[in-house]
Amino acid sequence: MRLKAFAAAGLAITLAAPVAAQQYQPWTPPGTGVGDITGGAVEDRSVEAVLDTLTDLIAAGRRDRAASPDFLADLDALVARYTNPWPRVIATDGFADGNYTRNPSWQVIRGRWIVDGNQGLRPTSSETAGSAPSDRREVSTEELAVRLLGTLLAGSAQGSGTAPAQPTPAALREPGTIALGTGITNAFAIGVDIGDPDGRGDLEFRTYQRGPDGIGYRLRVDFDQRPALTLYRVGSRGTTLIAASADSVAPSTGRAIQVIWLRRPNGGMQVLLGDQAVLEVTDTGFRDPWEGLAIHSESGSPIVRRIEIAGTAG
Repeated sequence: MRLKAFAAAGLAITLAAPVAAQQYQPWTPPGTGVGDITGGAVEDRSVEAVLDTLTDLIAAGRRDRAASPDFLADLDALVARYTNPWPRVIATDGFADGNYTRNPSWQVIRGRWIVDGNQGLRPTSSETAGSAPSDRREVSTEELAVRLLGTLLAGSAQGSGTAPAQPTPAALREPGTIALGTGITNAFAIGVDIGDPDGRGDLEFRTYQRGPDGIGYRLRVDFDQRPALTLYRVGSRGTTLIAASADSVAPSTGRAIQVIWLRRPNGGMQVLLGDQAVLEVTDTGFRDPWEGLAIHSESGSPIVRRIEIAGTAG
């Protein structure tokens, strides 16, 4: 799999050196006359050459004030749309060798992770009995005492000293975290094929600094909750929700979904489900490269079938 969003072409913008002579006449705003905009013909019709030439014309137009700033900004956006900011593949893993400890080397931070046959990487552990509230909060000793008292009173009201039968506690899996300590550029493209056999659970992808539990961005995917996709910034002052989407991410039985997380050099971020953009936000809270990527899961049996990370050339 070469991710659709950033693998179509390994294109680069070539910025031209400033030209000494003025190429354009100053731009005249609408209603006060018509500016004279001229330019040479483009002979090389390849996509890369066209983008290079268009970039040169934008730079010259901005320097000579030959066009509306808004128009030039739109042209910049057009060039960015057809240019790949992430030409360098940093890491890719389809877990076909059945071993996550080599080529590339993942490190288990907590919990237990396995490569499940030809399915992919998933967290697993011994089952731990216990009941968990839906928001996973801890229950205080006082609240447990109140619940017990209520149960005893209910049993007495029925004329029996025996408390009514309680539902069997749900089996819980301890949280798991696994990390790939491969340096990632600040701007990145991360694509993941995800499967979930029981349609429940969660996965959280973390670009991190100061360790897998440190600061950075966290993209959380919930298979059975709303919002299903949430993006957080974790800084020294705490965690902030910066974007959320209620789109469903539950995969069909036996099939995978593709999640693509893009971060551009200007801080613009986008998350796609397949070809559809479902999250979009700009955040410049972090400018340094990332130490690596961590995957965290608290429940369910999510499977990472394939992951690919690309970065900028620098």
